This record gives sequence, structure tokens and C-alpha cells, in this order.
Amino acid sequence: MYRLVTSLNPLEELYAYLVLGMIIRLLWNRGVPPVFLFISAIHWLQIYMFLVWNNFYGWRVNTYYSTGGDAFWLSMTGVGLMTLIFHQILKKTAWANADTFNKESFHFSSVPVFWAYIFLTVFNGVLFQWAVTIPSIGQILFWMIDLREVMLLFYAWLVMVKKEPKWGLIFLCLIHFVLSLTSYFGGYKSVFILLALLIAMRIRYVNLFRMVAVIMGLAFFLFLSSIWLSVRNEYRIFLNRGTKMQVVKVSRQESLQQLYLLVSHITPHQLYKGFENMIYRIQYLQYFSLAMQRVPNMIPYQQGNLTLSNLEFVLVPRILDPDKPTLDASRKTIRYTGAQVATAQEGTSISMGYFVDFYIDFGSIGMFFPLILFWLLIGWSYQYFVRHLSFSVTLNAMVMMIFLKRFYLFETDAIGMIGGLYTMLITLVLLRWFLMPVLMRLFSYKLPHAKRVQPA
Repeated sequence: MYRLVTSLNPLEELYAYLVLGMIIRLLWNRGVPPVFLFISAIHWLQIYMFLVWNNFYGWRVNTYYSTGGDAFWLSMTGVGLMTLIFHQILKKTAWANADTFNKESFHFSSVPVFWAYIFLTVFNGVLFQWAVTIPSIGQILFWMIDLREVMLLFYAWLVMVKKEPKWGLIFLCLIHFVLSLTSYFGGYKSVFILLALLIAMRIRYVNLFRMVAVIMGLAFFLFLSSIWLSVRNEYRIFLNRGTKMQVVKVSRQESLQQLYLLVSHITPHQLYKGFENMIYRIQYLQYFSLAMQRVPNMIPYQQGNLTLSNLEFVLVPRILDPDKPTLDASRKTIRYTGAQVATAQEGTSISMGYFVDFYIDFGSIGMFFPLILFWLLIGWSYQYFVRHLSFSVTLNAMVMMIFLKRFYLFETDAIGMIGGLYTMLITLVLLRWFLMPVLMRLFSYKLPHAKRVQPA
């Protein structure tokens, strides 16, 4: 109520809160894997922060971008539709819940899961090198790298359900956090995301203590994000040795020492600029707003040509098209928004967000049809593989939570979304045929395969 009274954009704030209430009401159910809650909530956050950013500077929603309001209403409506679709998927997979996971968990041993995480941590460096040097299978290998997070989430679940000592879990979380700091993209947030998914699935009710704990946790995470954005550019230059490539050319010890040096010398002004940058960085409606200024006034709707081009890029393998260019979303962003952004040659790639691709093709109303189809495909993938990936619904759900959380960013390019879904399905099929039977034998010791949990 305070925000509605004091905001310069009260109607937009009210609509955002209504959509948020719908997300919580429909997607946060006790014991249900919260990956769809996570996807919808982060989409909502990146759109809502556009209002926070405007209020921060004392602007109306259309002050800085004349079409900012239109972009907001369309995007927030899309998140509402996404929530309704995911809700229907969860209703059809209601049998995949904490009650089922709890029963299965006592048929697993946490010790081999612990060592599987350690092995993958060591071996992922090799997988990453293969993914970079073998582009034809690189995307599949990147999905395989995500199995390390699956092991961490699965181990955390087993430890909590079986009430085992937490020292092993704390040790793995620290390893995960520290090693993530040495990556080019600073994946420090991944361990927080994993723990948030676990807690959201385990929590039975909300009280004042838990609400305060959540607020303090979010404040700490925002503080870390402000620090990271304060030192990110200088740190990345050190990591890639000034090559403007998204690679790490120094040892982990050197990278951690440099990060400590940069953080220890942060000034209050740098921290404030980092916080200011964080607000702008989280919101992602600027390119949608700019695209709406140019399309269709200066550039006509593409009538599906952009989507067909994206599909061709994804589906035609590099083996059949040796001249296939590397993905550079910045070129598309420059063309349709007019914004002068850094390109892949300058060491980065700036996307418009996948909502914008479909708007450019089909307009304000037509954009929702391909979006709905895409969200249905994500939901159907979850529905199928949580049942059929292996004999264990628990392990299936852990894999799907980690894999599907890749689709959480509103800002992701359409090629990234479509290509991610395509390669994820291929990877899941390969996992089902080759790796999951091995993992089941390794992790379980009393799992009744013949009495596999079936949906009601």
C-alpha cells in the first residue's frame, strides 16, 4: 500500500503486485519442485525492476523511454500467461512432490553422491575445454557440466531428509561458491539459487522468523551483487589478460588474490555506483522499449522471418553448414533497437530478450502465441522426463530443476532459449539411455525398481 501511494507509476505497481500474487498462489505449493516458481519470479523481477529504476530517478514509466509503459504491460501480461501454463503442468505432475521424494530418499546413499560431486568438479574443467574446442557438441557438453549442480542439490536433499550431519553439505557449498568466483561470469549466485530451490520445496509454512530470514538473505545477496558489479569490469580484464574474450587465462589462485585485492579497496562511491548499476542491470525492458519505438514505425514487422532465422540457426548443425556464423545477439539488438552496444568482437554479446524477437515478428498480440507454445514445450519436457528419465522420481526432479532453471532470464535471446530447449532434450535422451542407469546403480541400494512410483 505504501508503494501504491508513493510510486510515480501506481497502476503499473498494482498490476505487478497482482501478477506476483498469482505467481505465489499458483506455483508455490508445499513439496512441489519450485523451478517454475523460480522461472516466473525472476521474469517478474526483471520487469518489475524497470519500475524501481524509474522511481529511483523520479521518472514516470514513459519518461526515459516513450514506449516503456507499453513494454511493461506486454511483458507483465506475458509473465501472467506463463504462470497459468506452468500451473497446469504442475497440476498434471502433482505426484512428483516431497512426499514421494521423502519415501525414495531412504533408498539412496548420500556418500556416493558426495564423491560424484567431487569427481564432476575435477572433471568439469576437461568438459569445458572440450565444449569450447568441439563446437558441434559443445552445447550438449555444457548441459553435462550442469550435472555437478544436480549432484549438489541431490546431496543436500538427502542430507536434510535423512537428518545426516551437515558438515559435508557446508563443505560442498563452500567449494561451489569459491570456485564460482574464479569464473569469467562470476557464478557466485548459483549456490544461493540451489539453496533457495531446496528451501522453497521443504518449507511448510511462513512465519515472522522465516520472513525476516528471507529478507536478510535477499539483502545479503543484493550486497554481494553490488560488490560484484563494482569490481566486475576490472576483474574480467585481469581474468582474460586484456584479450576481450570471455575466457580465464590466469590460475584460480591468481584470480582469487586479484578479487580479494579489488574488493578490499572498494570505496563507498564505488559501492553506490555498483548498487545503481545493479538496479539498471536487473531490469531489462530498455531494449523492448527501444524496439517498440522502431518497430513497426521504422522497421516493419518481420512476419515470422526472424523466428525462422532463429530456428535455422539452432536446427542446422555446424557439420552441415561449416560457414555457420557464431552467435552474436548484439548485431540483432543494434539493428532492431538502434542502441550502440558492444559486439562479440569486443568480448560480449547483448541480447534484446526473447519476448522482443517474437514482438518484432508478430506484433503486440501475435507475440503471445509463440511464447505460449514455447512455455508449453518447457512444461511438457518437465512432465515427460520427471516420469521417464530414470526409475527415481526424486533424481528425475533434481535433474529437471537444474536443467530448467537455465530458462529463468527474461533477457535471454530467442536463439538461446530455442537452442537451449533443443539441446536440453537431446542431452536428456542421452542421459536416459547411457548415464542414468549407471547413476541409479551407484546411488541406490534398496530402490524397488519393480515397484516404481507411478502417477495417480
